[in-house]
Amino acid sequence: MHLIKNVSLTISLVDDVNVEAGGKLKVTAGGNAFLGSLSDVSLDQVTAGGQVRLKTKQGITNGVNASTINVTGNGIVLEAGGASVGAPTLSVTTHLTGGTLTARAQEDVYITTSAPT
Repeated sequence: MHLIKNVSLTISLVDDVNVEAGGKLKVTAGGNAFLGSLSDVSLDQVTAGGQVRLKTKQGITNGVNASTINVTGNGIVLEAGGASVGAPTLSVTTHLTGGTLTARAQEDVYITTSAPT
């Protein structure tokens, strides 16, 4: 048996802002942007100085065009619980200012990474 001494564990509870976007979602945040939805989310642009976390019960799509950066953040998590992230004909375009990109989907993931223009 091994005993571990002097260990600390920090648990951060993060509550997202629930969105129901009938059109295209556009968000600008100076800090973190934690977003959740029970339905499909069509992205215009989500930009944050900190992390971006977008979790939906359905899908996440690029609602604009291939030349638009849909998500910019210092760490990005995209999760589509019931469908895909992006589409074969129009992927979601991301730009990381730091951190990592994590994407999960019930179906497929179509992501393009880009530097801002």
